[in-house]
Amino acid sequence: MARPRRDATTVDARIRIQDAFWQLLEEHQLREITVGTITAQAQCNRSTFYYHYRDLDDLIFSVIEEGFAGEQSIARNIFRVCTGGSYRDLILASNVGIYRMGLLLNRGGMDMVLVKVTEVVKNMWQSVLCPHGGELTSEAQAIIEFTAGGMLSILVQNNQAMSGKTPIDPGFLNFMEKNSRRVVDNLAVAQGISKEELNARLAAINEFSRLK
Repeated sequence: MARPRRDATTVDARIRIQDAFWQLLEEHQLREITVGTITAQAQCNRSTFYYHYRDLDDLIFSVIEEGFAGEQSIARNIFRVCTGGSYRDLILASNVGIYRMGLLLNRGGMDMVLVKVTEVVKNMWQSVLCPHGGELTSEAQAIIEFTAGGMLSILVQNNQAMSGKTPIDPGFLNFMEKNSRRVVDNLAVAQGISKEELNARLAAINEFSRLK
């Protein structure tokens, strides 16, 4: 690999590359974007790109990780909603992430987004359902994957409400509340623990509170 330019190690170079990716995605399908088009848009050379990322997939997974799966992210907010949190709060907390996620999904990145977000949501559930180690049952995994995928789809379909351009449909709020109850109850059965025990574990996590 050629030696990167001096600015390759700066935060600015990495941000320029990520910004270039999102700018290109506004106008192009994911399959049309290459390392070359990104470096041209970011005004850096290929060695700078490869200083930060192994390849294009590495860049895409990085922006998904940072934008959709971090501390204040779509993945964590999906978990919050499933454990009794407010769907309205999810919308307000995920504004920019929702727009970018919808952009990536609509440009051909569905599989990559779903894999990463589901992975994070599943790990969070595993920490609650298997606090002393062990594995999720196959049924519990299926419930989590189905729920995460469904919520991603709903969020993208309601991107106008996400951006504050239209009111939040009360029907969706009602659905999400009822769905969160079902998810917790179904996971308790699938993992072989009582509903009361699972609710107690969720209640012990300060940032989450189950709906009564």
